[in-house]
Amino acid sequence: MPKYYIINIKVILALILLSSCSLSDLVNKAAIPVDSSNPNEWENKAGAIGLYNGARKALQGQLAMVTTTSILSASSMFTDELGNVFSANNPANFPTTGLSSVDARSVPDWNGALAVLSSTTSGAYSGLQSIRVQAKLAIGYMKKFEHDISRDFFVNAYAIDAYATLMLAEMFCSGVPLSRIHYDGTYVLGNATSYEETLKQALSLTDTALLYRNDSTNFVNFARVLRARIFTSMALYDSAAAASELIPADFKYAITYNDANKNFFQVATNGTWSNITVSDKAGLNGLNYVSSNDPRTSVEQTATGVLFPKKYSKNGVSSIIIASGVEALLYRAEAKLHAGEVNGWLQILNNLRNNGISQVNTINEVGVQDTVWYPGVGANLFKDNIVSITGLRDLTDPGSDSARVSLLFRERAFWLFLTGHRQGDLRRLVRNYHRDENEVYPTGSWGPTGSSSYGLDKNFPVPYLELTRNKNYGGCISRDA
Repeated sequence: MPKYYIINIKVILALILLSSCSLSDLVNKAAIPVDSSNPNEWENKAGAIGLYNGARKALQGQLAMVTTTSILSASSMFTDELGNVFSANNPANFPTTGLSSVDARSVPDWNGALAVLSSTTSGAYSGLQSIRVQAKLAIGYMKKFEHDISRDFFVNAYAIDAYATLMLAEMFCSGVPLSRIHYDGTYVLGNATSYEETLKQALSLTDTALLYRNDSTNFVNFARVLRARIFTSMALYDSAAAASELIPADFKYAITYNDANKNFFQVATNGTWSNITVSDKAGLNGLNYVSSNDPRTSVEQTATGVLFPKKYSKNGVSSIIIASGVEALLYRAEAKLHAGEVNGWLQILNNLRNNGISQVNTINEVGVQDTVWYPGVGANLFKDNIVSITGLRDLTDPGSDSARVSLLFRERAFWLFLTGHRQGDLRRLVRNYHRDENEVYPTGSWGPTGSSSYGLDKNFPVPYLELTRNKNYGGCISRDA
């Protein structure tokens, strides 16, 4: 059995206890004795809710731990959002470390000589699989006490499972195994599941989540946004628009990261900094996140040269929004673009940027008189955030279908900056919009001296350990987008 899957319920309960929160913290009752030989002492409603909260904690940990083994950092380093800080102490000669290989978009399938590179993203992989496992176990146990447990818990658990499955599809090669585990500890090892089939599995989980919908809408809207995201990946744009239609613009599904000793980059707040930084125009195709001076991607430079994203707090407390009404509007905009409704597409983008009411005329950064606008509905993403968003000036129609697609994906990149969406978007540009990878992903020279080059990878391989411990798995089907 791969190490990524936990098949012993007691082990999961023990892990929950070791993860800085006990079951008593989670269910506000006496802790369930994980070492008990009597399963009746922990196979109860409190235990089921404890497992549910364990799944939530697993999601929180994998999103907030921004090292090369987390969901956010692995995907952001691989795209154009984050990169290496090159300095005398960190020359990052290619390819010497896992961090370098991810940043340089060159993460090979298993090769004994390059084990450190191919294993770099195993943490993100095992984390996503662990989220799936814990969500499924929670669902299995909650069903035993279904009439006594809030239906909202089921909606959220299925949606969390769907999210982890979707991220496996977006980040990894076509051919991810989706092993199945049951609440009694039995399991079925998964075969290689294609990109399309993995998306369908995630969609099925959102379908089930919505069957449990109740009066509460927060978890329901999380499932709806995921459905819109999956439909868009499948190029089913009308279905994506329909899935997102009922989601209010101010909806946010946020994971709170709270660690007083570390910041968003998982670096001690005593002044020590990592070699991870926000990128600017990475590899020819990268967006100008920094030099654009756009408030959505604003940064603060540290003494060691790290460009820290202002949208996340340096004191260790941040909210990471992984689904939102703003995201839903962007899917509706994309659907309108595919339907040829250019005016409607542009109107959605501009409604996100401003509310159509100007305050005063002023001189902008290049010395041209400009209108200062009141914020649009996109500002909902930054409420209760340390970054304040003023109104952004209107966009104009660039005049061609290709340019409109580029503008749409640029707006997506800025609104959804560092929230785990960029890798899926770049992959869609290659897969659904038939753009060459070297027009989409960072390319060209890489490294402090420019003597190395970006690789050609568009996703990560499944870690080698899966091959060695899953008798049903034979490796990636394809490394294409």
